[in-house]
Amino acid sequence: MKKFLYFTAAIGIFSWYGCQNHGVPANPNSTHFGSEFSDSTGFSAADALSRVDSLKGDVTISGKVSNVCQTEGCWFNLSLDSNRLLFVDFNHQFTVPRNIAGKDVLVHGRFYQDTLSVEQQKHLAADAGKSKAETDLIQTPKVELNFRAFGVKMISKTQP
Repeated sequence: MKKFLYFTAAIGIFSWYGCQNHGVPANPNSTHFGSEFSDSTGFSAADALSRVDSLKGDVTISGKVSNVCQTEGCWFNLSLDSNRLLFVDFNHQFTVPRNIAGKDVLVHGRFYQDTLSVEQQKHLAADAGKSKAETDLIQTPKVELNFRAFGVKMISKTQP
């Protein structure tokens, strides 16, 4: 009977551990994160967003990282213009370095529509380093178009 209890406890612990989120950590010296892809160019994030209805399946987009999740590096925003950002997540499959704000990237994945609850918005705002006063201003759910990335490449700018 003791062996059965130990066996059951061990299975329970392994099952619990296996269900936890263990995204692949980012190697801060890498220029590629997540699944590799061969595209070396892509639509600008703003252009892709304006044609999202005609883009089917996976697409590669390019842009400049505006801000990154400072907790884990599990999402970032791409700048679309001076007032708009595109939320990019990795479905907890990998992370990126938390210091890549301002870097140019290629992102391979697909667009999806999401409704963010007040709690989710507050969580994301806190991850981005917003103050409690700023997160307290969030009062209503928000529907937005986001991007789920399967892979991210840093674009290195070569000097002539």
